[in-house]
Amino acid sequence: MPHQVLTGRLAFQQVDPEDPMVPIGEEVIVEKYGKVPDWVLPFTINALTNSGLIGPSLEREDGPVVFEQIPPQPRTPDQPPILPSDPHGVPLPPGLGADVVVADEAGTSPVGEPVTEPVAKPSAGDSKAEWEAYAQSPQVGMTAEEAESMTKRDLIAEVNRREQLQ
Repeated sequence: MPHQVLTGRLAFQQVDPEDPMVPIGEEVIVEKYGKVPDWVLPFTINALTNSGLIGPSLEREDGPVVFEQIPPQPRTPDQPPILPSDPHGVPLPPGLGADVVVADEAGTSPVGEPVTEPVAKPSAGDSKAEWEAYAQSPQVGMTAEEAESMTKRDLIAEVNRREQLQ
């Protein structure tokens, strides 16, 4: 596997394989992102890789990776959809993107349920009507009768209690 220089520049000196203390030929200076010579000994490659001075080359000996050569990732129903720009990419971690629903022209989700935007929680100084609307949102789940029957102070306390239970 070819390696490349990751620092500003490195100098390499070819040595006798029988006696690594005896140099052979001229030293070779490799600039950043340049290819490490093939004759560099494995223990030197290992030491330089572990120190972060060199790393695996991004160039492949068999040519660049072509997008069509990448096998498709197996999909399971619990995984979120993949973006069209990267159909064979790594899926998003669970919880990221799985709750995103795209609505059609009629404003319904793919399963026919209405798509509702999350309601922002009002501040303590907002009106009781705003608190009632927030309490009836899917985030809290109160009925209109429950919300209207309470005072503003009790409504705020009940909303906060229900949010803590979720």
